[in-house]
Amino acid sequence: MLKSVNPGTTWWDGKGKTFKVLGIIDKEDGSTWVYYREDKGLHVSVLECQDYTCLIGAFVQRFRETP
Repeated sequence: MLKSVNPGTTWWDGKGKTFKVLGIIDKEDGSTWVYYREDKGLHVSVLECQDYTCLIGAFVQRFRETP
């Protein structure tokens, strides 16, 4: 079962870091990519947070959605 990955949702890596989904892109080749950013809290500028991308299947294997 593929978990629901949506822009604005927050995910946890199991090692103490959280990440916010920025967007989901469906490519012409049929692949779906997740664009996400490390979430360091309200008091840290987004300029200090790393952005990432990966295929949606790898994303849901690597992360767990936070409540």
